[in-house]
Amino acid sequence: MRTIGWGSAIRWISCGGLLVGLLAGSQSTACAEDPKPAPVPAPAPPKLAPKPPAAAPAPPSGPTCTLVDQEVPRGGRLEVSGERFGQAPVVRIAGKMARILERRADRISVQVAADSDGGLVTVQAASKTAECGTLVIIGKDR
Repeated sequence: MRTIGWGSAIRWISCGGLLVGLLAGSQSTACAEDPKPAPVPAPAPPKLAPKPPAAAPAPPSGPTCTLVDQEVPRGGRLEVSGERFGQAPVVRIAGKMARILERRADRISVQVAADSDGGLVTVQAASKTAECGTLVIIGKDR
């Protein structure tokens, strides 16, 4: 930087080959000989959308069931408790359809066939099937 005096009202300084005029009495006398570009701020990290709350697990859509008594005689009454039986449930004992004696929202009563040997009891409601348990035949002629 070089100061050139050309009158009393304005002071001229040479800054990098340019003449810059300063008002008399100005305290600034410096200029950047090698001007440096202003630092560019780093871009802000992208804002992430908040995570949605964890969804509650969906309840099972088909029937659920359990055997009230797991031991019943041939020809006896088998009670199946549960829920979501639908409009026309089908109860099977070892794959054979059982005759429904009574049906309520939370319970189905069926007759065990006279020739049944017991086995897996299932309830089918619409297209979903649930396993309720295993029936054991009790009494004479096991």
